[in-house]
Amino acid sequence: RALKVLKQQEISKRAHIAQSNTKREEKKIISKKELSTVFFLSGIMLITLFFTTYFNYTSGVAINPDGTTLGEKYFFSGTDPYYNMRLIEKTIETGHYPYLGGVYGGLDPLLNYPLGGSGGRPPLFNMLTIGISKILSLFMNPIDALGYSMQFLPAVYGALLVIPIYFIGKRLFNRRVGLFAALLIPLIPIHISSGHGASYALYDHDSFVLLITVTSFMFLIMSFKEENAKKSTLLAMMAGVFVGAMSLTWVAARYIYSLIALYAVVQMIIDIFRSKINSKSIRVPLTALVTGYIIAFPLYFVKYGLKPDLPLYLILIVAGFGAIYMLIGKKNIPWIISIPSIAGIGIVSLVFLYMIRDINITNLIISPLRSLANTLFGGVYHSKVSRTIAEAMSFGISKTILSFGPALYLMAWVAFVYFILWKRLIKKWETVVVFFTVWFLTDMYLSASAGRFLNDLVPLVAILSGAIVDLIITKTNYKQMLKGIRSTGGFRGIKKSVKLLHVFGILFVALLVILPNVFLSLDAAVPGIEKREMFGNNYSAGFGLGVHTEQYWANAFSWLRKQNENISNEADRPAFISWWDYGFYCVAVAKNPTVADNFQEGIPPAANLHTAQSEDEAIAVFIARLVQGDMKNNDGKISEGVRQIFEKYFGNNTSNLIDIFENPKGHKNSSYGETVGKKYGGKKYTVREENALYHDATQFLTDHLNDNQINLLYRDLQIETGKSIRYYGVEGYDMNIFNVFTFLADKGTFGYETREDDYYKLMYMDANGRTYTVEQVENLTKMLTKQQIWNLHLRNYAKKKMPFFNSMAYKVYVGPIDNRTYDRYASTGYFYQLLQLNHIYAPTEGLKHFIAEYISPVTKEKPMYFDRARECLGMPAVVIAKYYEGAVLNGTITCMNRPMRVAVAVVKTTDGTSVKIKHDMRYTDNEGKFKLIAPAGNISLVLYYIAYSGNRPVEYDVKEITFNSTTDPQFSPISEDEATRRPGIDYNRTLNITIDPANLEGIVFDDVNGNGSYDAGIDIPLKDIQIVLKDNIHYNSYLAITNESGYYNFTNLFPSVYSLTATENGIDLHKNESLFLGIGNNTYNIAKPKTSIVEGKVYLDSNKDGTYDTGEEIRDAEVKLIYSKTGKEVANLTTSQDGEFRFTDVIPGSYTINATLLNNTTNAIAYLASESIDVGENQTIQHNVSLELAKIGVSGYTTYNGNPLTGVKIKFNAAPVENNTAESASVTSNSTTGFYSIKLKPGIYNISASLEVSQNNATTRYSYSGTLS
Repeated sequence: RALKVLKQQEISKRAHIAQSNTKREEKKIISKKELSTVFFLSGIMLITLFFTTYFNYTSGVAINPDGTTLGEKYFFSGTDPYYNMRLIEKTIETGHYPYLGGVYGGLDPLLNYPLGGSGGRPPLFNMLTIGISKILSLFMNPIDALGYSMQFLPAVYGALLVIPIYFIGKRLFNRRVGLFAALLIPLIPIHISSGHGASYALYDHDSFVLLITVTSFMFLIMSFKEENAKKSTLLAMMAGVFVGAMSLTWVAARYIYSLIALYAVVQMIIDIFRSKINSKSIRVPLTALVTGYIIAFPLYFVKYGLKPDLPLYLILIVAGFGAIYMLIGKKNIPWIISIPSIAGIGIVSLVFLYMIRDINITNLIISPLRSLANTLFGGVYHSKVSRTIAEAMSFGISKTILSFGPALYLMAWVAFVYFILWKRLIKKWETVVVFFTVWFLTDMYLSASAGRFLNDLVPLVAILSGAIVDLIITKTNYKQMLKGIRSTGGFRGIKKSVKLLHVFGILFVALLVILPNVFLSLDAAVPGIEKREMFGNNYSAGFGLGVHTEQYWANAFSWLRKQNENISNEADRPAFISWWDYGFYCVAVAKNPTVADNFQEGIPPAANLHTAQSEDEAIAVFIARLVQGDMKNNDGKISEGVRQIFEKYFGNNTSNLIDIFENPKGHKNSSYGETVGKKYGGKKYTVREENALYHDATQFLTDHLNDNQINLLYRDLQIETGKSIRYYGVEGYDMNIFNVFTFLADKGTFGYETREDDYYKLMYMDANGRTYTVEQVENLTKMLTKQQIWNLHLRNYAKKKMPFFNSMAYKVYVGPIDNRTYDRYASTGYFYQLLQLNHIYAPTEGLKHFIAEYISPVTKEKPMYFDRARECLGMPAVVIAKYYEGAVLNGTITCMNRPMRVAVAVVKTTDGTSVKIKHDMRYTDNEGKFKLIAPAGNISLVLYYIAYSGNRPVEYDVKEITFNSTTDPQFSPISEDEATRRPGIDYNRTLNITIDPANLEGIVFDDVNGNGSYDAGIDIPLKDIQIVLKDNIHYNSYLAITNESGYYNFTNLFPSVYSLTATENGIDLHKNESLFLGIGNNTYNIAKPKTSIVEGKVYLDSNKDGTYDTGEEIRDAEVKLIYSKTGKEVANLTTSQDGEFRFTDVIPGSYTINATLLNNTTNAIAYLASESIDVGENQTIQHNVSLELAKIGVSGYTTYNGNPLTGVKIKFNAAPVENNTAESASVTSNSTTGFYSIKLKPGIYNISASLEVSQNNATTRYSYSGTLS
């Protein structure tokens, strides 16, 4: 009994001890180490969030407090966030998530207009934002709640990345590596920056996709490490949840399916080779894939119906390969048999995929494999378009390294090679290491293929670099060092304990990891507008948020939204067309259809419009696009309605045009397959199908229709189809990437294959501005040394050809600026100021149908200038032109009941600016008639003349007639219906314009007080002054003579540009060759110019030095001043004893000074001179006159035996004697009489004459020689 009691007490004691232990364990569920980990990770997340949000938010760069809509108030980095904005707003508006595309998802009618388009963006990312915004809307208005959610959530996702990074680092290495890896996340600049990082206002799915991808991989690694099968499967299912989340977030979620499937196949092959079959190798990845697919299946069903998609194929491949894998293990088949068999199956599969990659397959079973085949054999980005997208091309190694800091990228490679490949893969073949290796190599391949994937390396670089940091800290054993310092103490302890390895470790981590990466992350965190304040004026940034592009496009599209907001159905609004980069802005902010968009739809029409060489060609592009939309709705055929319209305009040629649309590759004379740039050496690129359609259709339309017909055809198509394209936008960046348009329009290959095409030519310029062709540079390299070539400082540039300047993109954005002005100033940064200063900034000027309705403001309040590239830097960022068929203005202009010959232009002032732009321009005919095309609105008719000042045209406005009348319907504003020629609307106006005559009066006076104006009682009127007025346009001449009051007048003149000349005594007092006389009274007073003095000496240049020297003066020489225009002698005098002469009161003009000296014996002229001189106003001109011997007339006959010899050439050569004044000359005797006459300077001459006469096969030669003195 005692024993029993003792036993019960022991049991009770043990139970109590067990209960106490249990309580202690409950109290220690979270250990101090785990608490510290939570603290550290929370701190790291806050640091990350600080870097990604603080500077950007506090700068206010991404918020417009004056905005009223989401698109106007909140700016986002890049274009993709704007389509997310549209999806969110549409979801809130309709209550369901829109535009998933495919079988049941529906197309967005605003994209790829008029065909409709969809990028098929899944809902999870945007729905989470809507959910968060609903919570925030409890504390603020819905727009702010949504705006802040969109701006902050990407940064939150980027901060949350710290958690899976820690756990992967911990599972793969240890806790310290996990913490170091997490700490490196906020120090990686590419993760902090905008682009594809986690920056504030970067509302794109990149940071969210990275988070769920890494979280999925975290659960996979946990599943691999877990020994318990049930727990391992649950963890695999958790990984599958995030795989499904990826499918519900990213349209390219096949990436995660492909990576997991690739790992599974690689792992199973390794297991087979090592003869270690493990069911976990198939169970874990297959569970994750299947779970993810089940979660995502509703989405896939909406998009594809029951058609198999690529993720399903990948699951089936893994499952099929897994069955083979398990069979090999069960049957214990040796690898020598299984591996070659699997390799054979793989080769056959690859051959099959290679064969189907370029085939247009409609088979529902096979077609999903085409994308896989194209990726395998063509790269991640394999289209022609991808060659023009910066992020789709690989980055240089320097940019790649800088994106992670100077050391992290290289440290990651070292860690991968040492820790992963050498220590863990080759030696141990660990499952998690195999997976990590596949992940690392796949993402390295993707990042090498396209720069946009560089962010996917962030977790890998952080984890691997964390392992290197941990290795350094572990090997240096700082704990032991600190212990030694404490135990010894003082400087002696430091000297004894601190080793070179400790110093190296500290310097390595501090100088190569911490300091540079903190600086780069700070650079990435600070927005562009605050860089100078933070880093100094000369700082060149590498990263940072900038939303200036989004600001000026938001401003432009806010304007566009207001133009069409009266049309309630968004899809019925006139479409906008620009380069595809700006399509998302359009549909999100303007809520307007766009032809081209960021899903790279609508590129052919946009490229062909930008490069179009005329308005007719541009309208033909519009026509072709509407016909494409009609064919889409009619099973690829042109509808009967459109066919009838074609027959109306083309008659028997209709079938040829229809064939172009319905069979662009195979119709007669198709441009499909032609080599692009063949004459410049192009070989690689050919005209593709859709571009062939546009090339051939626009050529056909412009060949067969005139301007009016092509506009009427487009109008009829708009009415028939109910579709319309009217707005055309161009921004400054388009001038810098114009060769992209020519390349994707299949019209040029400059910069992609050839050094020249129809639009550009590669040239070189040296330091002195001299230009060289490529061939000339190649020749120089053969002729000059390397140093001589270097000294030339050659730089290459793209010389633009005339098709660039004739393009619609140039005409709409820049306007009528000539090529020399553009080439010289477009890259200076003050191009816009120069154009404004000279009043020549006029985008769309000269275009009749495309009218600049919007120009980005460049003001202090709204500085919407272009700043993304050199060309057009500082110009208004965006110009939006609107297309009008145009109202027709028929008119007659008369003056005094006579037809008036004058230029007439339709002028419109662009909204919100003072820029007046001339559009349709004509000269009236001989009957004063004109016909012009006018857009809608308060337009003006400007009547003007063009005169020239040198080579520069100068315009003179006669009258401006504004169409703003409320009483006269002919001069009321042009309505939208008139300008667009709506059915039933009379769009013709007849205008009879009468111009009042011009009158001219004035006073000719002597300006006594010299103030330049007439002051009665002070200045002296001049009478009998002839005023001659000549009309430079109409060629009429008029004469008036001033009266005693100096007054003159002309009445009933045509307003015109005149030449006016005032003459006194045959000498012009005043001349104005471009005097514009406007309507009504004109006053033009003429001040007699101040007279001048002409004086000098007459001299004989005896020493022949060409200048006057003392002693050479000639007295008693007669000097006359002759007015050159009329030959009238103005004055004459005789030189003084010192040879001086002086003319006073000389009226400004051109004169001749004639000086003569007579022979005292013969009284004949012995010496003379005649020199021209221009006399200005109020001058004293010193002009010496050099006399020369007067020539003497010599004449006679050439005879032989008393008979004239004709056509004899006589040479008078100066005889070679000292001081001979003769000058050689020659003359030919008259062909009939033999007479000759010549003037010779006095002197001694040797005379020679000769003549050969051929007659009756005999030649007779006559000659003469003699002297003359």
